Formats: sequence, C-alpha cells, structure tokens
Amino acid sequence: MQYNFDTQIFDQRFVVTPVLSEPLSCRPRSALRFNYRDKVSAGRVLVNNCLIDGSGCLSGLELSFVYNMTFRRCRIFGGSKSCVDVVRGGNLSFEECTFDSKSSV
Repeated sequence: MQYNFDTQIFDQRFVVTPVLSEPLSCRPRSALRFNYRDKVSAGRVLVNNCLIDGSGCLSGLELSFVYNMTFRRCRIFGGSKSCVDVVRGGNLSFEECTFDSKSSV
C-alpha cells in the first residue's frame, strides 16, 4: 500500500522525566502533543517507530482537533491519566502500535 504524507517523524523518543518534588499539577500534560485549531492542519502526518513515554505526566499522547494522522510501530506508555487523549478530530490510525497503561488509573 502506498502512503503519501506531508510530514514524517521517524525514530524519535518523546520522554518526560518527572521532578519528584514538583506537584502533579505543574508537570507537563503529555510527552507528545499535537493541537490544530481554526482549521489549521499539518496535512497528512506519519509518526513512525517512535517511543512516546508519558509516565512522568498525565498522558503519553495528546491529540486535539487533529485529522489525517498515522502512528505506525510506536510504543506509547501512559501517564497518570491515560495512554492517548483524543479531543475532536478524525481519520487517526494506529498501525502495529503497542500501548502500556500500567501507570494510568
């Protein structure tokens, strides 16, 4: 199958290391966040073979108003709230991804 993407992210690590003395309310919301508002879009986006570790924050991955995005062969670790937090959007796909929510409630 042929894929055409406008933006491609390969082999990256998105990790939040918490400062234990820092209150939970001051920690980042997610290890990786995409947010598009007012009909602004990055086009078709591929995130491939990435580690997304949200164990030091609320969520591993946060998507808000995101469309046309593919995650392929990614490992996503959840934070204290969730692995993936999606608020509005569409045409999102997760292909051969693994999710670990051990730290999530």
